[in-house]
Amino acid sequence: MMMNRRWIVIVACLVVVGLIVGVVAAFGLSSPQSVSSQAKQGPSAAQLEKLAADLSSGSSSKILASIADVPQGGEKDVLKSLGNIKFVDFNTETVRFDTKTGAAVVQARLTPKKGKPTYEREVLVLRNGTWLLYSSLPNPTPT
Repeated sequence: MMMNRRWIVIVACLVVVGLIVGVVAAFGLSSPQSVSSQAKQGPSAAQLEKLAADLSSGSSSKILASIADVPQGGEKDVLKSLGNIKFVDFNTETVRFDTKTGAAVVQARLTPKKGKPTYEREVLVLRNGTWLLYSSLPNPTPT
């Protein structure tokens, strides 16, 4: 009877240790990227020009390569919304860089193939040394 209790205690201890290791591993994998791997400053004018050229290229591969975190299956939606863009112009004087997140916000003028330009504030993130478009923010002002 005493042997059975020892085995129960040993198995219970192993289960507890396994749970602790699992929680620690899950937390380590889900923690945000460290500040050292984030950008230290916003994009340069040349980097913004390259991103604008890629977004304005009309090439689906360049457009998709210029967007960060495109959801699985969301490629068609991205191409539908950005495929109509004739020209993208980032206002380099409006770049704001957030040191906490490593993201930059910049005002942009998006000129469609037909119609009037729209003005948006765009969020840019640095991935593998390249600045990519992340999302749009509401309430833009003309650049």
